[in-house]
Amino acid sequence: QSTLFFPDKDVIEHTRIMRILEIDPKTNKTRTFAYINDGTITSGDDKIKAKAWKIGDAAAINNDEFLVIEHDVKKSINHQIIYRINIANATPITKEWVKGKAIEDYNDAEGLASIGIKPVEKTRFLDLVAGGWDPKLTKPEDLAIVNDSTIVVGIDNDYGIESTHEGVVSASGID
Repeated sequence: QSTLFFPDKDVIEHTRIMRILEIDPKTNKTRTFAYINDGTITSGDDKIKAKAWKIGDAAAINNDEFLVIEHDVKKSINHQIIYRINIANATPITKEWVKGKAIEDYNDAEGLASIGIKPVEKTRFLDLVAGGWDPKLTKPEDLAIVNDSTIVVGIDNDYGIESTHEGVVSASGID
């Protein structure tokens, strides 16, 4: 869902690199790919930082292509985008350390290119809010492809409750 705290928790302050793990159910073999989140957008109180991005869910179109929900909300900025990604030309990550640095320390696609790693291809598929999604639904975390013209997006409503940092629980108003 989020950037790994690797090699330590401070990396999330500057990296846009998230990982995608592919598991072959027939062989249990795995491959890991780099996914580049949208990074820091806006400024001031509405600033969404690179560390804030979440991957809500992914759904397979075929063996190489997927739909992925990337989201975060910060005050007036409501960024809930479904991307179409393709892993076919991405470089599998085979080492955790390259030239003495963790993959996440290379920060973005340009940094990864400097060590010969190509991230997954990513193109915008659907802006949920621009498409009529209720902006109060801030956690799109379910995605399913029904057929060639229909997808289903669901939310995580946290059981209809929310809490403050002090631990006070109240009804969120989201059914």
